[in-house]
Amino acid sequence: MEDLSAADARPLANALADVEHCDACTFIIGFRYGYVPGDSDISVTEAEYRRARELNKSMAAFLVDEKASWPVQFIDTGVNAQRIQAFRATITGDRDLYVRTFKSLEDFTFRVQRAVMDWAFKSAQAVAPPATPTADQWPQDLDLRVLAWHLVADFKSGPDLLRHMDLELLRQAIEKWELENNANTTASWSERVTTANAQLLSKHQGWAPNKLWLAWMEPPRIPVSTASPSPKTDAAAVKASMSRANQA
Repeated sequence: MEDLSAADARPLANALADVEHCDACTFIIGFRYGYVPGDSDISVTEAEYRRARELNKSMAAFLVDEKASWPVQFIDTGVNAQRIQAFRATITGDRDLYVRTFKSLEDFTFRVQRAVMDWAFKSAQAVAPPATPTADQWPQDLDLRVLAWHLVADFKSGPDLLRHMDLELLRQAIEKWELENNANTTASWSERVTTANAQLLSKHQGWAPNKLWLAWMEPPRIPVSTASPSPKTDAAAVKASMSRANQA
């Protein structure tokens, strides 16, 4: 709406056209319902949301936290207070929508950055899903269990990576780390993994995985690539890599 002049006779039509031509939509929602055109019974913002949902657009919504300190002049009363509460409830109840709340400008900035990085990563995966490197493409002198643990500690993957040590999950976590850290992705896969491992170890100085977990994940429990045509070969190669790392 910030690009629409006051003299524009069709703000809703322009807003909906922008939604149709965008790649992703971001909604910032406080406690005011917003402008309702004369030919509509909902605000421009809610109309944009509905159109984006109809078109199955990628969306993220950032709502001012209910407990945030907020200027009273920016809080609706009366009918519009009911409208904005209903709209906020619709947003938070949309299970397909990326929704976060924020209490400050710094909090908002951080959450938007994370959302944009997640969206960029998922978009890149959808356009051209890369093949999972086979075990012989991973660094042969590196303990992948420790790398996986640091990636989970850095919020680049969930606990499933530590439960299964799957090469595909590990690749996704490394590529997410690279995206967030503007890493060089033109090097060989082995070099990229080594770089990620070194920087994570430097960042997490003093952090280390539990020895019991390392023992439980001893070969041959680690890892098997689901994309490999020969998983037994992959498992054997990684097992040899881990054995060398444990002996070092």
